[in-house]
Amino acid sequence: MTFAFSKKLTRYKQWKNAIHGYIKAFEVTYNWETEEYHPHFHLILAVKPEYFPRKNGLYILQDEWCKMWGKALNADYKPVCYIQELKESEKGRGKEVAEVTKYVIKPSNCITDLINIKHQSQELQDFFKTKTDKISEDVIKTLDYTLKNRKLMVYSGVFREIKRQLNINRPVPILDNLA
Repeated sequence: MTFAFSKKLTRYKQWKNAIHGYIKAFEVTYNWETEEYHPHFHLILAVKPEYFPRKNGLYILQDEWCKMWGKALNADYKPVCYIQELKESEKGRGKEVAEVTKYVIKPSNCITDLINIKHQSQELQDFFKTKTDKISEDVIKTLDYTLKNRKLMVYSGVFREIKRQLNINRPVPILDNLA
């Protein structure tokens, strides 16, 4: 997945023409019902000033993003790409940036909490009760093994330069224990 992103997607002509840099955060979620992992990226893209308006030819539609990402992944399915322009709010753009960069794994996604499943169906409650301890242990071991020594947050282009200028030399503290 990382190879497809850095060695393929970022080298496409459309990407090079439109993007000045990015912050990429890697996240893994776990589906307790299907027992499947879902690795995915959250990105903040810095686009060139001429990216907007759409009529200039640089703007990349959501469907085009999905096609480019699918091609880079060499996927036999159309991946989901959720694209949203960050709008200035009363508090700036901090909320959106924090959402992308706050975590790579939600602890609540790895460890089940039987107290909080009372609103689920009886069938699902029984499933959790019989598998909770073993699944939680397996999920944590798998994530620990898979994510060890991985670069979970990447700054590129203008974001890397801003990070350098701000003298941010270490990872975000929450990531220290996961890398």
